[in-house]
Amino acid sequence: MRAKALLIALAVTLACTAKDIKTVVLNTAPEMHCSSCENKIKSNIRFEKGVKDIVTNLADKTVTVTYDADKTDVDKIIEGFKKIDYVATIATPKAEGAPQAEQKKGGCCGSGGCKCGSAKKPEQAKAKPAKKKECCCGSKKANPETAANDGSVIKFKATQMSCGGCANKVKKLLTGVDGVTDVAVNLESKIVTVNYDSQKTDAAKIQDSFKQINYTVEEVH
Repeated sequence: MRAKALLIALAVTLACTAKDIKTVVLNTAPEMHCSSCENKIKSNIRFEKGVKDIVTNLADKTVTVTYDADKTDVDKIIEGFKKIDYVATIATPKAEGAPQAEQKKGGCCGSGGCKCGSAKKPEQAKAKPAKKKECCCGSKKANPETAANDGSVIKFKATQMSCGGCANKVKKLLTGVDGVTDVAVNLESKIVTVNYDSQKTDAAKIQDSFKQINYTVEEVH
């Protein structure tokens, strides 16, 4: 009887001291693009109070955080992401059996190079290539003549760039801005050089466009 009583007391004690372990799946902005992004998140968020484990999924762009609910909560974990310039949100579960988007091959600018990803049309393939100032998908490409004539150039410091994926995202964003004629990114110095047509846009509009990817940049000279 005494042994049984001790076992019951031990079970009650363990139940009272058991931790409330929970899990949350998050998306981030900017999204993860490479192992450097994953390592940055893991190496920083793991030090947040109550965090027990972190699993990143580069394919799904998700971060799964296991935490002790007695010590922290989802809001505090999300605040932790802000310290490393990430905006975290709770991921929306994907519907089971939802069809995946068909991966498009090639592009209207050649094999696999165009930002729009649209396939080259048969009539375009047959027709003799014409000298164009823009990509056939409508996206702006560098026009040396315009850049030379206008002479408008601005440089920004984008400290949030940490990998090739980040650099590509910045270039894709800015080349879609009306009036931008060329974009050059130096990942080592984190400098983004933008050539633009001052009759179509200005430095303030270009700088403001970085907000679309949650980047805060400053103009440099």
